[in-house]
Amino acid sequence: MSFDIHGKTFANDIFYNESALSTYVDELMTLFIESPEGQARLKIDPEMGFWAASSIEYCHIHVGPLPPECSPDDVEELLFDVFPRKISIGSADEAKDVLPEIIALWEYLKRAFELPNADRMLTYLHSIDPQRFIDAMLDPNKFGMAKSFVMSGRQAGFDMTDPDSMNQFMHIQNAAAVMNLAKDGSDLQALGPSPGKPRVSSASKSKRKMVKKSRKQNRRKKKKK
Repeated sequence: MSFDIHGKTFANDIFYNESALSTYVDELMTLFIESPEGQARLKIDPEMGFWAASSIEYCHIHVGPLPPECSPDDVEELLFDVFPRKISIGSADEAKDVLPEIIALWEYLKRAFELPNADRMLTYLHSIDPQRFIDAMLDPNKFGMAKSFVMSGRQAGFDMTDPDSMNQFMHIQNAAAVMNLAKDGSDLQALGPSPGKPRVSSASKSKRKMVKKSRKQNRRKKKKK
């Protein structure tokens, strides 16, 4: 399979091309998961795929470059600003596989595409203190609005992966806001209409897609055996 790692058809578009990026990420992740580096990682983490895919997707959307143009500074911003702001985790344990998975991805990119920046990227990734990354992912001061909402719901005991549970928490939050405004004598219309069902983020969709793909490939291999 011939794959354009440089994403020439969309990388330099003035406007963000969601469809082209999604296709690029899906194809690259298929190649990675089927590679020796991906298979080795899959044995350790059967649900791997989300963080590698997110590192490509979020880097292009929020930082700018695709893998061939990535620098350690770009990944520094991704790991310690974008991920903590955008991606919710339930505990420190959920973050322990992030760096190993992204390192495996870059080992694959180095071998398969001989990217000139791969050695610098791997040197930087290996230098990161895992605890520093975990602390950043759990630092409330770094959370974006959506992540703050999700993390607050989890802390309150709601299952924020379930739309009904998330809506229940949202209505409780709205009711509390109405009560606070009433106490302050503020204009209740300032709240506006209640928002509809929260949308599932592209990162969550990517996670489910990568997990399904990994499991499907594992089943094929077991049948062959």
